[in-house]
Amino acid sequence: MGLRSSISCYNNCCFCCIPLRTGCIILAILGCIAGGYQGVNAIQNLGDITSATGYVQVIINICYLVSAILLFVGAIKENGPLIIPYLVVVAIYIIVGIILAIVVFVGGGVVADKAITHAKSQPGWNNDANDDVTEGLAIAASVMAGILVTVALLNVHFWLVVYAYYEELRDGPVEDKDGRIPGRVMA
Repeated sequence: MGLRSSISCYNNCCFCCIPLRTGCIILAILGCIAGGYQGVNAIQNLGDITSATGYVQVIINICYLVSAILLFVGAIKENGPLIIPYLVVVAIYIIVGIILAIVVFVGGGVVADKAITHAKSQPGWNNDANDDVTEGLAIAASVMAGILVTVALLNVHFWLVVYAYYEELRDGPVEDKDGRIPGRVMA
């Protein structure tokens, strides 16, 4: 039993209005734009970055861009194996995003605690003013973690859409109880 037969909303992209293939093409185009933009940005910043971080960013963005291009070609040509690299890359992005959210949330508390400890050792410590700074750090960490989790959840939905299309190419369309294929206009 596959994803589309167990969760019927993934018989179409966006839960009913767009066919899976069209949704994959849109995701591929958006992925190419985002991956290309981020890749160009990372390449331009290579001169400013002396560590390996810049090179890692370039490699990550190239991988994402290539996988988005393969998704586009796979969706256009209805070739399932070309879609697999995109599924792998986005799965890695989701896992990294969730890990980053946890690190930011936990790290924000640690940074706030260190800031308080350091500030208390300074002459002229003002509890009210510094509590506001600490609270601000905690709120900023929580907001950033929330944004990372939201992005990860959106990526989960996009991943499920692409996987449902891959499954459709592999297994064929799923018919509803009346023998119709959802998302396809019957003549």
